[in-house]
Amino acid sequence: MGNLDTAWGRIGRCVVAVLVAGCVMAEAAHAGEQAPPDGAEPLPVERTTTVRGRGTVWYVDGPTVIPPSAEIRIELGTRIVGINNASLDVQGGLKIHGTEESWVVVENIDFSPTLAPKLDLHLDMVDFRGCKFTWTKEQPFTGLLTLENACVQRGCTWDMHIASGFVKIMTVEFVCPCAITCVPADRKPVEVDIRTSWMKATTVKGPGQHILRHCEFKGDVTAEEVDQFEIDGCDIFGNLVVRQPAEGSFKDVTLTKCSVFEPSKVILERPPGEKPAKDRVKLDKFYWGPVNSGVKRGHTEKELVDRIVDGDDADEGQGTVFAVVGKSVKRPHGMLSETLRRRAPPVH
Repeated sequence: MGNLDTAWGRIGRCVVAVLVAGCVMAEAAHAGEQAPPDGAEPLPVERTTTVRGRGTVWYVDGPTVIPPSAEIRIELGTRIVGINNASLDVQGGLKIHGTEESWVVVENIDFSPTLAPKLDLHLDMVDFRGCKFTWTKEQPFTGLLTLENACVQRGCTWDMHIASGFVKIMTVEFVCPCAITCVPADRKPVEVDIRTSWMKATTVKGPGQHILRHCEFKGDVTAEEVDQFEIDGCDIFGNLVVRQPAEGSFKDVTLTKCSVFEPSKVILERPPGEKPAKDRVKLDKFYWGPVNSGVKRGHTEKELVDRIVDGDDADEGQGTVFAVVGKSVKRPHGMLSETLRRRAPPVH
């Protein structure tokens, strides 16, 4: 009998040990998970909903789907926080509308799983922090994306490939680089429109209608392999680069009324092909002087020889694109009004 009691005692101790070990492993598994902020509630996404309220905090936990039948509207000073590698796959629609001084804050959410929303994405008066907007050539975005009166803060990533539809950026400050590549799935051109915005290094690429108007670029602004490209009334603190392939054309490239501040350059590039064309691009009504003051007279083409890189700088017979300097102006254009900046959240 004593031996039986001893055996059962050993079995009991083993069971307890297994249970304790299981609890320890479970705690370890959850140790790396983020808890939602105190008082926060899960963002409702299952059906069409409007979320609003000053100071309200909602959270997105891990990969989350807004189904095709739902459109989520977020308003009025709401804060959305992502935890545990949060992402949003918007299959229906998403509209975010803050107001001046009551912006919607969106933190640590990856929007890249959103490939083809049934409705549009309209993001207005939003403060993005630590968010990702990255679509690849293999999995491009298809749809309508409007971003306005917003700030894309440090720690965000914006590198998108778009196959159809449009992306419109209006009155937005980017504190990170912005890259948009068109990979059209059909003959209808993709529209890329950036207006009245404060940008860092910016690249637009691929067949599409690219319009950059009344913006500030504190970094290089680059257009590559474009069908149509227009830059108008922009302040450029880096280089302005237009780079075409050998079979590409500069016929629909328009460069006008920009301020290219000293010592920035305009660079036009195209390698020679089997049947090299000779294109000329007019730099119309450009300002070439310092940032904080004007000049006594506009610069001449001869005076800009070190600030324009084109076919004249290629080996003999290899140049295929040449800049034509139109009448230069004596003062910066100043097309981008600072009064617009208060519509968007401040930089953090």
